[in-house]
Amino acid sequence: IKSTRFKTKYYIILAIIKDNTDWQDLFEGSLSNINNSQNISALLFFKQSGINNSARDQSKTFIMGTIISHCREAVSSPDPWTKTSKFLFAQGLTYLSMGGLLFASPRTFGSLVFIEDSQMTNIEAWRLLGMEVGIVGYFYATNARSKHFAKTSVLDRILPVPLLLVGQAQLGTPKVLCYLFAVVEPLLGVLTSLSLTSEENTESKKD
Repeated sequence: IKSTRFKTKYYIILAIIKDNTDWQDLFEGSLSNINNSQNISALLFFKQSGINNSARDQSKTFIMGTIISHCREAVSSPDPWTKTSKFLFAQGLTYLSMGGLLFASPRTFGSLVFIEDSQMTNIEAWRLLGMEVGIVGYFYATNARSKHFAKTSVLDRILPVPLLLVGQAQLGTPKVLCYLFAVVEPLLGVLTSLSLTSEENTESKKD
């Protein structure tokens, strides 16, 4: 019986992988050595599990539907635009612009922030930092309306981010920008915290 059960699982998996519509015949044939009650129970269990072509199609449709629904909710968030969310959104757009320019043309970015070409020896490292800044900006822009995200960004910017930037500067990433962001990030975190506190005080007065 144990060997037959193993074969049963094997045939089921094989039938599903090959998208075989006759999986029930394979299933019934593989259980020929088991008594009728076990056969019926196994068939009922297998049918109830919903592992067939139509169920798989419904499952795929359901998964795609939930993904599309969540994407729509992310784009049209019910959370209102507040001063803090607008502030975070502006930071995100700024970081996206800076990161995009730094990734596409490091020397152009350097000339705008008064960094001499002699300091830009490893261009690929500058591009890598630009990509990181752009990704951070993307998350700030897309999560700006989330109050929980705003609070966690305060924590991240004050504690781990400066330490990571200083460590990254020691590993060969452009030190000028790493040290610059190590100062700017905590400052923006403090400003975000003050904005959140102001909004909470305003809400408490309304109540």
